[in-house]
Amino acid sequence: MSAERNGQMSVSPGHGGQPGAGHRPTASPFRQPKVTAAAVELARLLGAPIEILHVLETDVIGDQAVDVETAEVAREAIEDSISRVSSAGVSASGHILRLVGDHGDSGRRIAAFAAERHARMIVIGTPADSGLAGLFDASLTNQLIRHARCDVHLVPLLADRQLAAARPRSS
Repeated sequence: MSAERNGQMSVSPGHGGQPGAGHRPTASPFRQPKVTAAAVELARLLGAPIEILHVLETDVIGDQAVDVETAEVAREAIEDSISRVSSAGVSASGHILRLVGDHGDSGRRIAAFAAERHARMIVIGTPADSGLAGLFDASLTNQLIRHARCDVHLVPLLADRQLAAARPRSS
């Protein structure tokens, strides 16, 4: 179930996990198992549920607007994240934040979302890509850290990708 308001869509947990009261860690969708594990561990330490935030971006290139993904794909990512966190015994709820603009603006909006929710911590993976995509992700991370009113926990992902690429492959 989902409801949309002011560019934000809330996705209700489908597996019985209910958001709890009080301050919560906020995290981006957990496409990387390390981010999921870190968020679950921190939520347990803080004794708090997790609010998972997925940014649904529309990039503007010249006079063209291009959706990075569909709302359905974003909803499925949130539902999958809620399921994984709930199966680890931590309550979770999910939200989709619709944005038109650049990655730096995404970082500022994530920080504002966390502040509105009185989050104690934001958990996010470090920029995992190299090249141009990595620069955009670095802009998001930089703006998030600059504008966050709570702690930001960065889970390193690039090192894992570099190690995997360096491993010899068997034929």
